[in-house]
Amino acid sequence: MFSCREQIRVKSMTTLREQTNSIAISDSMKHCGLNVEPFDPRLTNAVEAQFEPFISRTQLVPGASDVLKLYSDHSSVAIISNFSYAPVVYKILGRLRIDSYVEGITISHEVGYRKPHEEIFNHALRALKCEAKNSVMIGDSITEDIAGAKVVGMSTVFIMNEKNAESPPEVVPDRRISRLSELLMD
Repeated sequence: MFSCREQIRVKSMTTLREQTNSIAISDSMKHCGLNVEPFDPRLTNAVEAQFEPFISRTQLVPGASDVLKLYSDHSSVAIISNFSYAPVVYKILGRLRIDSYVEGITISHEVGYRKPHEEIFNHALRALKCEAKNSVMIGDSITEDIAGAKVVGMSTVFIMNEKNAESPPEVVPDRRISRLSELLMD
């Protein structure tokens, strides 16, 4: 039997519609006989407290800061993130001091769609006033980052690692790299 949280995660992955953590917790509480609405301030405080350890432990992958500095000097840089509570992403970007390199931040919680749904990519492109054919998606998920970007016509760079080196044959990235720092050699 799935937990309420797992049911919401599966639904989000199946429909590509984002479900926020506050909805999951609210639904769980309703199953226990407690009627707490998703946007109740107490629930918001609980969700924020839940993510504090995650925010403080998150680190940049090696080379990320250098790549962001380099590319933001001559290109528009955006982040497209599947995350169920957008304030966490903003806090992480600020804590890591990389928010100044990014012109656009598109988060599934705010857009309502998760990668690989084309709407989250189109939202980011509209925000930057960029055409897909002139844009590159750099990501480490073939199914979310690369497949979704390909659908809207973006070029793609797939960052391979020990967890994702195998990719379905129908999704072919334009480039494969093992480390983000390889982009500094272009």
